[in-house]
Amino acid sequence: MFQPEKLAKYQHGLADYRRGFPVLLFIAAEVRRGAPNAALIKELEAFLIQTAVSKNNDLLNVHGTKRADWRNLWCC
Repeated sequence: MFQPEKLAKYQHGLADYRRGFPVLLFIAAEVRRGAPNAALIKELEAFLIQTAVSKNNDLLNVHGTKRADWRNLWCC
């Protein structure tokens, strides 16, 4: 079940298009004993959000969308 605010974002995103259909992909990790690998899940989520932001600057996500600022790094 989706949280209400996530459903609202999904509906808002779909409202801009007259044609097409939504696609929802599920990514499943290999089943192993013990607790889920939270670090791996967080890393995968960050990767997917950054990939989406690079293709769509109007992404509705708020969490994880800040781009890195590489201009002010000191070198060597």
